[in-house]
Amino acid sequence: MRRFLRRILPLPLGIRFFPVHGAPLVSNDPPLLRLAHLCDLHFTMSKNSRYPAGPVILRHAVSALNAKKLDGVLFTGDLFDLPSQLSEDAPLFAEIMRGLRHPWYVALGNHDVLGRRAARRRTFLADTLGDRGLSVAGTAWYSMPLSPGIQLIVIDTTDNGKSDYDTWQGHFSEQQARWLDCTLNELREHLVIIAAHHPPATPYPFMRSLKFQERDKQRLAAVLARHPQARTLICGHFHLASCLPFGPARVLAGPALIEHPHGFRILEVRPEYRAIGFDIHWVSLTQADEMLCTEGPGMLLSRMLGHLSCARTGHLPYHHQTREKSG
Repeated sequence: MRRFLRRILPLPLGIRFFPVHGAPLVSNDPPLLRLAHLCDLHFTMSKNSRYPAGPVILRHAVSALNAKKLDGVLFTGDLFDLPSQLSEDAPLFAEIMRGLRHPWYVALGNHDVLGRRAARRRTFLADTLGDRGLSVAGTAWYSMPLSPGIQLIVIDTTDNGKSDYDTWQGHFSEQQARWLDCTLNELREHLVIIAAHHPPATPYPFMRSLKFQERDKQRLAAVLARHPQARTLICGHFHLASCLPFGPARVLAGPALIEHPHGFRILEVRPEYRAIGFDIHWVSLTQADEMLCTEGPGMLLSRMLGHLSCARTGHLPYHHQTREKSG
């Protein structure tokens, strides 16, 4: 299939195929941190031919995550598909997530808040979801400890400095930039993982309509350039797996949980390698559930995105001294 895609997708579209980002890390020692990363579930109970099985996939994903030893679970946006139906969908999402045995954290995406009531939707989700990040902080950008010496910072790329949000593109306001700069100044002795929905780097040029606003991207790059402890960004949005440079940092995105074959990443902080290892795990569905997921005209696109994915496994070096895990 990959050879077929290489032939039918012409170079003018900007198709590029990326190498694996290093070998998997092998160690007998426990990692300093083991974090699952999920994105783009597009959860909805409405009859939607593109995303018909969000609730089914989330239940299976929770079971898969509960079977693993983790320090936390991170969702980087587009938890929901239809922002106009959050009042119906969010309570069921929260109910399913109450079955998760690990602490979990949320970054918001465009499908979560899109429209004239974006600010109200952010507040509603903070009040409803019950996660350890958004619902505890009460704001869509926040800083939370993950492990001794390791901090999670979530930024809100739907924040355009206005009360409404009417685009799929990523934003990073001046107010949020000042907050991030001050927060990173206080975390100079920590390894920092930054989470957002929109990646500030684009894997393929034909996806530019979904990209980060250029001015806001440069604003984010300027902040990160001053803080060497923050060199890893975890994102979603493009519905495929990729690992891309962004100045001195690296952007690790995807895969989309809603898209076949329903994958998520697990990241491990390995101080003996001074690196963050990552690989993709798959959610196992019953045959009946898989048939539900494969219905509709979006299945071909879903499979194509899987074949366009890269960086399924590998590692990202970091240059910050981390503390050894006690116990």
